[in-house]
Amino acid sequence: MPASIQNHDTVIVGVRKEGTSPDLVQKIRSFTRKPDTPICLVHAIEEKLKFPSLYREILGSFDISELGRQLPEAHEREARTQIEAMKAQLEHSENVRIQVVHSEDAASSLITEAQLTRAAMIAIEIHEHLYQLIPRGLSVALNLLQHSPMPVLILRQGSPNRFDKKEQLVLLADDLSASSLAAVRKAMTLAVQWGHTRVIHLHVIEQNMHGVLSELADISRKVNVGPMGTPELIEYLEHNMDNALHRRTQEYQEALKEAGCTYETIVQVGHVANRVTAMIREKKPDLIVFGRRQRLHHGPLGFGRVPFAAMLANSDAVLIVP
Repeated sequence: MPASIQNHDTVIVGVRKEGTSPDLVQKIRSFTRKPDTPICLVHAIEEKLKFPSLYREILGSFDISELGRQLPEAHEREARTQIEAMKAQLEHSENVRIQVVHSEDAASSLITEAQLTRAAMIAIEIHEHLYQLIPRGLSVALNLLQHSPMPVLILRQGSPNRFDKKEQLVLLADDLSASSLAAVRKAMTLAVQWGHTRVIHLHVIEQNMHGVLSELADISRKVNVGPMGTPELIEYLEHNMDNALHRRTQEYQEALKEAGCTYETIVQVGHVANRVTAMIREKKPDLIVFGRRQRLHHGPLGFGRVPFAAMLANSDAVLIVP
């Protein structure tokens, strides 16, 4: 299928030329609940060969320009051979195509391919230990999380296929932002599609936000803006937040019930990353869903702490919704 052909069910899958298991495609098709989901396996080859200075010293006067031209070509031949071998092991392989591209930015290549086909989602597989992805593999994942205009599904290499179970547990992290609303809608849609799914809708009031509410309530009391004291006003505001979370899902409640799903709202106060990570470790959800741009302090890696903490907790599956 040419890249220009559009299929809204297609999933773009970033693959390495080695170490990508056919199980990855099976997990994705279990996720979509369609055994013949169209899959595009995309492998990006760095366009320019870059040698560290030490390598240049070792090579000395050796002309690396020809090596720089030949290595990507050899890489492409090897990649196509190995990915074709993986494709041959797949069911419905007629719905799987391979795209090998030359690019300096693998994440951009995946996004471009997804936009050309108007794909439903991008999926990648990460190693069980994040530190083994540094620097290139991890940067690809982070660039996708920050810039992809469509949902990104991150699956942990070697993890079991959690999407072929009779019942699913979805943890939805929400901060009441517009991007979180998109995540709420996606999580609820998945739950209805899957059926027999338990949704835990978790909202954590950041610890510093709780301090702001305390200060606001104290000031309001001093200037007689409201009749309530500080503790009462904080309780009132948190109650309103809890109600807002429930209002977000009112339109989905009947559909969830008809699909045999259950829904639970949990509101906590504390450090967002710590609370969400603790919930992941306690509940062991099959899927964690986040909005991409939550109103959170950004960590050193340039995106919200919550997705980063979820991956550090070795979650088997994380879905980031733009």
